[in-house]
Amino acid sequence: VDLVYAVGHQHVGGDAAHGIRLIRDATDEVLCTSLPKYGSGTAAGDERGYVTGIKPCIFAEPIRMRSDEVVRIESFYNTTYEHFGVMSLWILQVA
Repeated sequence: VDLVYAVGHQHVGGDAAHGIRLIRDATDEVLCTSLPKYGSGTAAGDERGYVTGIKPCIFAEPIRMRSDEVVRIESFYNTTYEHFGVMSLWILQVA
């Protein structure tokens, strides 16, 4: 399969400096890093302290992978205070 698009998903507390990484398990190659963007205001879509977006990876040259290849997620969260509903996932598009 060819990986053509990948975007991570994190909830509040996702580390804006490190985000979430998609890694090819066999080689430890980082295929994509998505960084959450936090709002800074009060308007809808820019709420202070909430994740308002996350940067995707769009591959101009698709990444060729076997359909049974293992990929790994590394997701970074700020642990200086308690969070509820912490989770991470990837949305991948393949051709």
